[in-house]
Amino acid sequence: MKLIIVSDTHLRVEGLIHRIREIENVDMILHLGDMVRDASTISKRLGKKVIDVKGNCDMTGDRIPITRQ
Repeated sequence: MKLIIVSDTHLRVEGLIHRIREIENVDMILHLGDMVRDASTISKRLGKKVIDVKGNCDMTGDRIPITRQ
């Protein structure tokens, strides 16, 4: 299984998405916060499973980690 771990995207995902597309056989992405809503964008754009975990800048609301596919 090939896992990519990212964090601190802060709404800047274009370059990340481009780079992940260059990596072969990615099975899952783990987003470690600071703008966990970016996880949804990454998942939709790449069609990959993304698990997100809140970071220190994600303290509003009461979301818990969500798996997206």
